Amino acid sequence: MTTIEPPPDQSVSRQVGEAVVRAAAAVIPFAGGAVVEAFTFATQRGYQRRFHEWMAEVSDAINRLVLEPHGQDWASLETNEGFLDAIAHATRSATQTSSQEKRAALRAAVVNAALRPDLPADRTAILLDLLDTLTASHLRLLALFADPHRWLVEHSTDASSTGASDNRTVLVEMAYPEIAADPPLMNKLIADLDTHKLVTINLDSFMTESGTFAPKLQPLGTELLELITEPHRARRRVAMPPQGG
Repeated sequence: MTTIEPPPDQSVSRQVGEAVVRAAAAVIPFAGGAVVEAFTFATQRGYQRRFHEWMAEVSDAINRLVLEPHGQDWASLETNEGFLDAIAHATRSATQTSSQEKRAALRAAVVNAALRPDLPADRTAILLDLLDTLTASHLRLLALFADPHRWLVEHSTDASSTGASDNRTVLVEMAYPEIAADPPLMNKLIADLDTHKLVTINLDSFMTESGTFAPKLQPLGTELLELITEPHRARRRVAMPPQGG
């Protein structure tokens, strides 16, 4: 069965040689040309490294889909316009971030686009555009607010300390104390999610314990989270029985 080969590494020695020639030509008559060339070469090498790492990750993920029993057929992926759009968009985004969490979200989006040819390409593009604007911290809070009680249980975090007057600030403190320790950052992250119509949260309002742990994603937030969640994790989340209390 046909699988995808990761892209081969380019010749570093040839690139270095070409860079040296261009640098030498730039020295005269303007000073600083060699420095600019070195900077350009270094950044290009960095982005190329990210690109090759990303393509290796995506190749592995797609190959697993193809090799699974009743898995995807490569010929069908070649004609899946939503998948092709998603991988092009995700590749651009992946080379622009060093965050492994963000790259994992992008990889999951590509896999889900491959599994769901019925997903409208425009809708996927809109969600990927939103993902471009979010950091790993945004994504952590998005997952937390999808189902706070479930998140705390899955991460073995004690939720019994909250009371009737607790608000969302307490919830973030329990899940991500490093984010809650910086209130301006926390407020900015949540305001961004709210601005994008992904969540509905008011940090200043007080509520009962049941209200604190209630899901707070808007429909668009649910769509985005489904797109960037690996399929096996999504199935596990659906299959997990609701918690009592």
